[in-house]
Amino acid sequence: MNQKQIAQLAHVSPSTVSKALRNNREVAPELAERIRQIAMENGYIQEKSERKLSNLRSKRAVIAVFCPELISIWYTAMVSRLKREIEAQDGDAIVCVYDFSQDKLEQQIQSFALRGVCDAIIVIGSIRPGEDTYLPTICFAGSNRNDATGSVCSELETAMELAIAHLVSLGHTSIGYMGEKLTYTKEEMFCRLMQKHHLFFNSRYVFVSDQRFDAAGYDCANLMLKQPTRPTAIIAAYDEIALGAIHTATAHGIRVPQELSVVGINNIPFSAYAGVGLTTVDMFPSEIEPQAVKNLFSKIFDGKKTIENIVSAPRLIVRQSTAPCMPPQTN
Repeated sequence: MNQKQIAQLAHVSPSTVSKALRNNREVAPELAERIRQIAMENGYIQEKSERKLSNLRSKRAVIAVFCPELISIWYTAMVSRLKREIEAQDGDAIVCVYDFSQDKLEQQIQSFALRGVCDAIIVIGSIRPGEDTYLPTICFAGSNRNDATGSVCSELETAMELAIAHLVSLGHTSIGYMGEKLTYTKEEMFCRLMQKHHLFFNSRYVFVSDQRFDAAGYDCANLMLKQPTRPTAIIAAYDEIALGAIHTATAHGIRVPQELSVVGINNIPFSAYAGVGLTTVDMFPSEIEPQAVKNLFSKIFDGKKTIENIVSAPRLIVRQSTAPCMPPQTN
């Protein structure tokens, strides 16, 4: 299948097909979409990818890394590590941001596949079930619901259980949660696990902010301070929230960890170097990215039919922000 044949099927000129596949704005969006659909349905992308891959053995592979945002330290650190591993294996990386929009992600992937921009894809996040990327693909740090892709997943429930078990081992029975609107999955998991393990659960100790990152931590800590009593320990949805909460609690004279133990999730780079070293759960230990990139390159160059799925075991890292429980405090 070539562009001339696509033009015949679409009843347009070859130049119109070329422009549509390059997202040229001279072609009306409805017509461009119809041309792209014809190209995909008739195997144009697969044939083009196969031809390109046959010439790759003496060239550098190009991997497109799709990231939901770059403002998050965790995401930017992950992208940086993936880029480093891709280049270490003699490849080149392209980084794209899809703003947590599945529609935007699918449009970007389709455009890259049609134009032959890259040889494989890493999505930090998930792809909708049934969505075909047409290229070797790994979903990283998201739930894999598409059998056509490989995945690198971490056991989030295990991570939350590690955080809860650590605090319980220190004698804490009054444990709260701090998060924001995008972390509702962790909030639901925290509430469920607290009840599953028959631990004291107080819905007034679940604090959710409209803000994000450290601002969410400031906001949640201030909400906690308005309660007549407060928990002796907090699990934050991610490290920036935990660090913001520690800063605010300390500013109000609450000693961390003596009066309030705090646990984060993600182990972002400066968690170890904060004023109070943050106890956290590392979701993706350093050996995971090299293994994932190696699997993707094996799919590209060695012709493997599938990409091996990887399940990363979360790891608790204990630092100075947690300590044995003191009696509950009033505000």
